[in-house]
Amino acid sequence: MRAEEATGMGSATYFEKSYGNRPPQFYAGLLANVVQQGKPGTLLDIGCGTGLFVELCRDWGLTASGCDGSEAAIAMGLARRPGLQVQVGLLSERLPIDSQSVDNVVMHQVIEHLPDEVLKNVLSESRRVLRKSGVLFIYSPSRADEREMLKDSTHIAGLLPSELRSLLEQSDFDVVAEPNSALRVFGLRLRGPLARPLLRTRLKDALSGTCNARAVRRCGGEDRLACHAEEVESIEPGQAHKISCAYRPNGLPGAGPTDFCDFVPNSRLLEVD
Repeated sequence: MRAEEATGMGSATYFEKSYGNRPPQFYAGLLANVVQQGKPGTLLDIGCGTGLFVELCRDWGLTASGCDGSEAAIAMGLARRPGLQVQVGLLSERLPIDSQSVDNVVMHQVIEHLPDEVLKNVLSESRRVLRKSGVLFIYSPSRADEREMLKDSTHIAGLLPSELRSLLEQSDFDVVAEPNSALRVFGLRLRGPLARPLLRTRLKDALSGTCNARAVRRCGGEDRLACHAEEVESIEPGQAHKISCAYRPNGLPGAGPTDFCDFVPNSRLLEVD
C-alpha cells in the first residue's frame, strides 16, 4: 500500500501529476459561490494543496490564506507564486491560525482524504478560527458515488450527506444548505427541478453524488438570533442573506434545526432556501 493510500495525503509526485498544469482559474466557480454565499471578509482554505484557490482569491483582491499538511504541496505553491499566503499545517493538530480570525473557511475536495478523528479535529478547528457567524463551505464526493471515490488513491474515507450534517451539528455548526448533485445513472446526471426535490428527501443519501454543505458557526449563549445581529445589521439594502434559526427566543414560534428566521430586520431582505 502506498503512503497516500494509507494516510490520504498525496506525495510530491501526486501533487505534480494532479495539479502541476492546473491554472488558478479552474476554481472560478468555487470563488463565485463563496463570494455570493459567504460572509464579506477574510478566507481560509484548509487543505489548500498547492494554493491555486488562494492564488485566485488574491488575484481578485481578496484577503485569503491556506494551509495543508503536505510540505511538498506548499513548496510547489511557493515556487509557483513566491510570497503566496500558504503554510504547512497538519489537519490532525491545532492549525497555525489565530482563533476567530477569519470569516470564511473552505474545504474543497478535502474531507474524503481524512480519517474520522482527523475530520472531527479539523471541523473543531474550523469553528475555532471562524469569527462570529463565519461560514464554512465543504465540497466532497459522496461515498455513494463509488466511481468517483475510486478515481483517487488518496480517497480513504467518504461520507453521505446525512453523516456530514450530523458531524457539523455535533461540531457546533448550523447547516444552512446542502447543494448536492445527483448520482449519474447510465452515464447521465439528473439535474435542475427534477433533482432538487429528491435530494431534500430521505432518499438523498442514496441519490447524491456529492457531499456538500454550507454551514454557519453556531454562536454560544442563549439567544442565537442576537448573536447573528451584527451580521444582519451589516447587510446592504436589497442584499439577499440567509440566517439559521435552530433556536428561537421566548415569544417566537418554535423551529426545527433546519428552519430559518422569517422576519425582515430594518426592511432588509432575508431569503429562505
